[in-house]
Amino acid sequence: MEMGDSSAGSKSFSFSPSPPVPLPEVSIPNPLYSLPISHSQSPTQLGEEEEMGPPPPRQPARRLKSEVWNHFERKVINGEQKAKCLHCNQLFSGNSKNGTSHLKDHLVLRCTKKHMKVDVRQKLLAVNRRQDSSTRLENHVFNQEESRKELAHMVVLHEYPLSIVEHVGFRRFVISLNPSFKIISRNTLKSDILKMFVSEKANLKKLFDGHGGRVAITTDMWTASPQKKGYMAITSHFIDDQWILHNKTLRFVYVPCPHTVNMLAQVLVDTLNEYNIAEKISSVVLDNCTTNDAMVDILHEKFDCDTLMCSGQFLHVRCSAHILNLIVQDGLEMIGSGIERIRNCVVFWGSTQKRLQKFEDKARASKVDCSRKLSLDCKTRWNSTFLMLQSALPYKNVFANLKTQNPKFKFVVPTQRDWESAETICDKLKRFHKVTELFSCRKYPTANLFFRQVCEIKLALRLWKNSNEQFVRDMAEKMIEKFDKYWSNINGILSVAAILDPRNKLECVEYYFCEIFGDEASVEVERVKTLLYDLLHEYHEKSDKEDVGSSSFSQTVLGKRPSDLISSDNVNGDDCDKWTLIKKTKKRKANVRCELDHYLEDEALPESSQFDVLNFWKTDLKYPTLRKIARDILAIPASTVASESAFSMGGRVVSPQRSSLHRDTVEALMCMQNWLLGEYSDACFDNAHACATILVDADVGGDGSCASEVIDVNSRKWISYEELLVVACCWDGIVLVVAVGMRWCLLLLVGMGSWDGAIAVGLLFCCCLLLSSSVVARLALGYIDTS
Repeated sequence: MEMGDSSAGSKSFSFSPSPPVPLPEVSIPNPLYSLPISHSQSPTQLGEEEEMGPPPPRQPARRLKSEVWNHFERKVINGEQKAKCLHCNQLFSGNSKNGTSHLKDHLVLRCTKKHMKVDVRQKLLAVNRRQDSSTRLENHVFNQEESRKELAHMVVLHEYPLSIVEHVGFRRFVISLNPSFKIISRNTLKSDILKMFVSEKANLKKLFDGHGGRVAITTDMWTASPQKKGYMAITSHFIDDQWILHNKTLRFVYVPCPHTVNMLAQVLVDTLNEYNIAEKISSVVLDNCTTNDAMVDILHEKFDCDTLMCSGQFLHVRCSAHILNLIVQDGLEMIGSGIERIRNCVVFWGSTQKRLQKFEDKARASKVDCSRKLSLDCKTRWNSTFLMLQSALPYKNVFANLKTQNPKFKFVVPTQRDWESAETICDKLKRFHKVTELFSCRKYPTANLFFRQVCEIKLALRLWKNSNEQFVRDMAEKMIEKFDKYWSNINGILSVAAILDPRNKLECVEYYFCEIFGDEASVEVERVKTLLYDLLHEYHEKSDKEDVGSSSFSQTVLGKRPSDLISSDNVNGDDCDKWTLIKKTKKRKANVRCELDHYLEDEALPESSQFDVLNFWKTDLKYPTLRKIARDILAIPASTVASESAFSMGGRVVSPQRSSLHRDTVEALMCMQNWLLGEYSDACFDNAHACATILVDADVGGDGSCASEVIDVNSRKWISYEELLVVACCWDGIVLVVAVGMRWCLLLLVGMGSWDGAIAVGLLFCCCLLLSSSVVARLALGYIDTS
C-alpha cells in the first residue's frame, strides 16, 4: 500500500485480537497497536504485510506542486519521508515541514550529475548566420524562456495583438516548428511584456546615470479617439560616448483631465526626475501654442538655472516644422477659394469606386498617365495640400471634359486661373516641402543641417515679393510677417549648430546674415559669437570642477610637499587675494577663446554628401571643450516629429479593436517598440519590410518591387441598372406566386389537422423570404454580374 501525503489526516485504529501470522521477511515493530498512526506511518512503512482488518478509507493524496519534485522521488525509508535525487541518488529529508529549499540548493549548487546530464534528443544541428554574412553549424538546444522572450519581442515590434497566442493558426504553426514549446496564454504574454518593460526601463536609467552629456526633450499631447483618453509622449534625444544619436521614448503616459498647464508641467518634471535627468536637460522642444509657453515658464521655476545651458536661454526651442506649417498656411489663405474648388473635385471623384473608375477611364481615353492617383489633403497640414495639388494638376483637362459630358454632376470645375495659380504655388513650395521632409526624417537629423535651409526659405520669400503675380506678392508679405515673428526664437540655437559644422563655421553664418539683415548683420553675428563664447566658458568651468577631485588626488599620489598643497588650496579658497582670482579667470578665458579662434581660423571642409558631422567630432581631439558643446547642441532636434510619430504608432496600438487595453499596457507597448526599433535602426536587412507593422503589407514581385494586380474592367460584363430592375421585378413576382400557393397549402393543412405538414410549409415559406431578401440585398450592392 502506497504512502499517503500530509493531506490525509491522522487515523486511529487497532488490530484484531487474533494472533498475528508471522512473516518471514518483515519484523513486527513495537505492538502499540491502539495508538494513533500519523500519515507518515502507513502499514507499508511499518513493513507489515500480514492479514489485518480492512483499513479505514484514506483521504486523496495532495498533489506536489513544486517544480523540484520533477528531479526527486519521494520514498519512505525506516518510517521517515525521504527525497531521492533522480540524478545522483542521494537521499534528503522529504518531510513537508522541512520545505524544498534544501532540495533546490542541491540541484543548483551540488548535484554535478544533473548539470552533466544532457538530453540528446533536444539538441539540433542549426545553421548560425552571423552579421558578417558568414555561416556556422552549431548545436542548438531548445530554451522555453528564450523562446517566450522572442515571442514578446515579435508582438511588440510588429504590433501583433496579444491574443495571437490563442489563435489556432498560430498554435498549429508553432507546434509544427517545435512541439516542445509550451504555448502561453495572452495574460502570460502581457505579463512577460510588462516584465521586459520594467527591466529595459531600469537599463535605460543606468544608461542615463552613466551619460556625461546633456539630454534634449520633445513632448506633445494626443487624445486616443476610441478611449477618449489623453496621452503625453515624452522623448529624449542624446549622443552617447560612441557619438551615436539616440532617441528614446521615456513615457507614453496617460494624463487625466483637465489638461491644465500645471498638470502637464508636473507630468514632465516627474518623468525627468524618475530617470534622474532633470539636471542634464539642454532643451525642451514644443509646438507653438500658449499652453506650451506657459508650461515653459513653470519649468523655469522648477529647474535650477545653474544646471541649465546659459541659464536657460536654450530651454525652450520651438518646433521648426510647426513654424513652417504656420507660415505656409498663412500664405495659402490668400488663394483659398481656388484651392477649395480643386479640393472639391478631388473629393467628388474619389468618393465612390464607381466615380473613381469612370474618372480613370476618361483619363486613359484622354491619353493621361494614371500612375499617380488623386490624393485628398488634410487642411491643417500644408504639405498634404501641396501633394494634393501636385496629384490633381495632370488631370485638369479630365475634370473639364467630365463636366462637359455630364452637366448634371454636382461639382464646380476649377477655372483656368485656379489651375495656373496651383501650378505656380507648387513650384514655389517645392523648397518648403523639401525642408519639411528634412525635419520629418525618420532618422532624426542633427541640428547643423537646418540653419542653411531655413535661411534659404527667408531669401526665397524675399524674391517672391518681386514676383509679377499679385497673389504671389500677397502670399510673400503674409509669410514674411509670420517668419519674422518666430525667426528670433530659433536663429540662435540653429546658428550655433551651424558653426559647429566644420563645413560651415562662422563664414556661413556671416554670409546668410548679410543677405537677411543687411547693415545690421554685424550686430547679429556678434550676438551669436557672444553666445558661443558664453557656452565655452560655461563648459570650461564645468570641466575644471570635475577635474578638481582628480587633480587633488594626483597631487597626493605624486608626493607634493604640504606647503605646496596648502598653497594650492589657498588659491581656490577664500584666503587668496582678488588679483589671483582675476588672473586665473583671465587665463581660463584666454585659453577658451584660443580654442575657439583656432577652430574658426581653420579652413572649412569641402562639401560632401557622405560627410558625417558626428564622426568628425568623434575623431577630432584638438578642441576638447568645443567637442563637449557639439555633443549636446547637435542632439537638439528641430521639431517634435519624434513625439508625433509615437501618436501615429499609438493610433494603431489603441485602435477601436484594442481600446480596452489598460494604460500601463499601452505605455509598455509604445516604449518597448521604440527601444526595440532603436536596436535595429542601423541593422541591414534583406527587405524593407523587416521591421514593418502588421498593417503594412504589399504584394512583392520577383524583382523586389511591389506588384499590384491590374484588372481590365472591360473583361467583366457588369449588370446595368435597367437590367437590375428587371431581375428584381421578376424575382418579386416569383416570390409572390410561391407565397400565395404556400398560403393556401398552409390553410388546407391546418383545416385537416395536419400540424406537422403546416409547420413544414411554414418553414419553407420563411426560407423563401430569407432567400428573397438575400438576393435583393446582393442586387442592391451590385455584386451580381453576368460573367
